[in-house]
Formats: sequence, structure tokens, C-alpha cells
Amino acid sequence: KLRDLPIWLNQAATTLQEIADEVAHFAVSPALGFVAVDYLQLVRTTGRESRRLEVEAVSAGLKALALRYRIPVVCASSLARGGKSKDGDRASRRPTVDLLRESGELEHDADVILLLHREFKAAETLCTVAKNRDGRVGDVRLLFRADWVAFDEAADREAL
Repeated sequence: KLRDLPIWLNQAATTLQEIADEVAHFAVSPALGFVAVDYLQLVRTTGRESRRLEVEAVSAGLKALALRYRIPVVCASSLARGGKSKDGDRASRRPTVDLLRESGELEHDADVILLLHREFKAAETLCTVAKNRDGRVGDVRLLFRADWVAFDEAADREAL
């Protein structure tokens, strides 16, 4: 499905300004469908005295790009390592919005926040729609397809 689509990958744009320049270049023709940033904590800015302020600036800058060019910006972010779950297993703890790494501004700037959780080597994955400005929140079951590094909706399509 994606073979004939105009897709550009750029690993050289590592600062917010470089990403903004690329978006400005490609936003003219053909029109961009969306921008994906993998991942927020690798994007750098200049002149910030703390990592938290730098992450906040990147978050705000990506939001500004989305609004300026009227395109969705999908941005992956790492989570802070949380405490142990009730059973004492750190890996089985479901992620929450408060674990977004290095800044509470990520939650503020985002229109939608999806949190993925699956046990090691398991196919079933829990996708938590933790924030959705224009829709519902809740949990959805997905199946991870390792051979394609993709997710499919679970057959029962029921919310957990």
C-alpha cells in the first residue's frame, strides 16, 4: 500500500530548526500528509539551560509546525522508568501519562496520547488512548505482528 506513495526519510534533521526547515521545504509541493518524529528526546534545540526546557521547546515547536502547516505531527517519546507494579515486576507495569519523560508539557501540547504496553515477546498489546481532545479515551487490544513490526486490531475488537 505504501510502495507508490511519496515518502521521504531524513535522519540528518536532528534539531527542531532542521525539522522545521524540512517541513517548510516539502510542505509546498506535494502537500505533506503528516510528519513523524522518532523520537522526541533525540531532537535538540539551542540555548536551553536544562534538558526539561529543551524537551518543552521541542514539544511546543512540533505543535507549532502542526498548526502552521495544518498537518498531523506524530511524535514518539520515551517514558521514564516507573516504579514496580504490585507484583514487584517493573516490566509489567502499565504506562501512564505521568511517565512521559522529562516534561509535563508533552501532555499539555499533545492532542492525542497513545500508550502501548505488552509483555516481553507477547503478541497481545494494550493500547491506551490516554488523551484525546476530540474523542474517546480508553483501552483497545492490539496484536503485535513481529514479522511486519506492525499492529492489528484484536479479533474481538472489544475495549478492555
